[in-house]
Amino acid sequence: MAPIRCVLAGTLALLTGHGAQAGSTPSSAIVEAFRTICATDDPTPEATLARAESLGWRRAGPDAPPGFDPRSQRLAPAGAGGLVLGAQAETTTTVRVDSCGVSAPIPVGGLTEATEAWLGITPTFAMANSATFSAVWVDGALRPAAGLDRTQIQQAHREGRLYSVMVLDDETGASGKGRATLALLRLEPEPGP
Repeated sequence: MAPIRCVLAGTLALLTGHGAQAGSTPSSAIVEAFRTICATDDPTPEATLARAESLGWRRAGPDAPPGFDPRSQRLAPAGAGGLVLGAQAETTTTVRVDSCGVSAPIPVGGLTEATEAWLGITPTFAMANSATFSAVWVDGALRPAAGLDRTQIQQAHREGRLYSVMVLDDETGASGKGRATLALLRLEPEPGP
């Protein structure tokens, strides 16, 4: 069984405090929330929720959307635009998926560019408003996988350090609602004997 780590991030408005810089754009706020809460040392869902709470995210509030579940979700600090963080673990018959996300259903331009600026690498694949970056976790940060040979890629995979960072910046949603998403996927190593 090969567990997969999946992290999603999107935003409704600029974050105020808690990692976002004053005057930041919505796309840079998405990346900052993702970097600050989700892309940190591959935490468990419980650790992710605790980290969010330490940054002021709330278990309840009058701005909670329908279906909000405080067991696996947190509301952004008051005044931060109604963001919702979700973190949970699910197991299917073949994989374990840990997920973390900060989301809201709105389109946001420039998410690929903001992700590229954060990672310091160009996407390995880009098309219209989507992109995929290949990265390896090294010394507490994501680094470009470009330039690694097959043996190095396989080693990173065995050690659980190989990631794909995917962007969907849907500015023209067919429903008129659109969305912005930043996802981090990691194929975790097979458990040892």
